[in-house]
Amino acid sequence: MHWVTTKIIHFDRVASAWLISRFVDPDATFGFIEAGGQAPSDATTFSVVGGDIGRHDKAGTTFSKIIRRYELKDAALQDMEKIVAAGVAYVMEARAPGADDRHAWVAVGLLAVAEGMLAIEDADAAILTRSLPVWDAIYADAALRMLRKEPPGAAGDGEALLGTKFAMALARIRQTIGRARSGAG
Repeated sequence: MHWVTTKIIHFDRVASAWLISRFVDPDATFGFIEAGGQAPSDATTFSVVGGDIGRHDKAGTTFSKIIRRYELKDAALQDMEKIVAAGVAYVMEARAPGADDRHAWVAVGLLAVAEGMLAIEDADAAILTRSLPVWDAIYADAALRMLRKEPPGAAGDGEALLGTKFAMALARIRQTIGRARSGAG
């Protein structure tokens, strides 16, 4: 499917394109239009005023709207949703991270990466291509953090069980990211 957003792709829209390509449509292609421009009739628009999936607003980030629309239940995505929301709040509301707000601090770092991408790339497609592996890494980190939060279980060797869960989580992460990369081509 062809997905379209506005030009000068940045934080929430990059994360949303990553989410689309990794969890919604592994064969996704992306196009970019001027703000207020007309998208092709066969395209699904995201983070476009009046589009299929709206921009970040009081109802949430574009990333959150995609999670809800496609009923994505992955715990790591729920964690990433907090990071994206914190980044949007930082930019749009000047909401600074609290000392213990890991999601907001990760968001501030990702915003620095997003700003740097805008500086070193002059095409939206190139920004997106360079940014996808960064979001793959954020997903992997979130998935592994979710695993560490799980209790090892009462029965048997807890350390061996945790090691097995860790290996299974890595396999799932690599499968998710690898499937999307092979679809992209």
